[in-house]
Amino acid sequence: MIIKKHSHRGASLVDYYSDISREGTLLAYRGAFTREVISDICVSVKRMIAPLPPSIGKKIFAVFIEMVQNIAYHSSERSPSLSSNLEYGVGQLIIEDNIDVISITTINRVDKKSAVDLEIKCNKINELSRSELREYKRELRLRPVKKSNCANIGLVQMSLTSNLGVIFELKEERDWVIVGISMDIKKEIQ
Repeated sequence: MIIKKHSHRGASLVDYYSDISREGTLLAYRGAFTREVISDICVSVKRMIAPLPPSIGKKIFAVFIEMVQNIAYHSSERSPSLSSNLEYGVGQLIIEDNIDVISITTINRVDKKSAVDLEIKCNKINELSRSELREYKRELRLRPVKKSNCANIGLVQMSLTSNLGVIFELKEERDWVIVGISMDIKKEIQ
């Protein structure tokens, strides 16, 4: 048998499939985060967390919702709706079972200024104690609401919920910065 090797941007299709199908991957999605898509993914996530203790499931679901909303509202890559004049954020969501934690990762593009703001905010969040993080959240709530491409209170709330800090990575492209944010939630009650 002759196997013709194709490539997907430098990687074989089999390798590409293996990367997204590796053990522990519970869900992977890339595309527009429309209301309908988010609703469908919610159903899958609820099924996924059903066997876990309710308090852990609630944490996972809360972090998941915040992360997909960040893509829907703040991703600089936009996809027009086919049925209305709305645009939806485009990005990627990966949920993995990593032995003692569930990892929720989102990847999307933002403009360079938003990336700088996000890096500052993530570093600050990771430096603060739990009580300082609560105080910072109160501070943010008192600030005037402004339209930005940078997560605000939600990022702080996710960190408080997961109690493990923010894992983030920024990679500059031509006109954008690719932002990867990951939150780990312990599967056992602490």
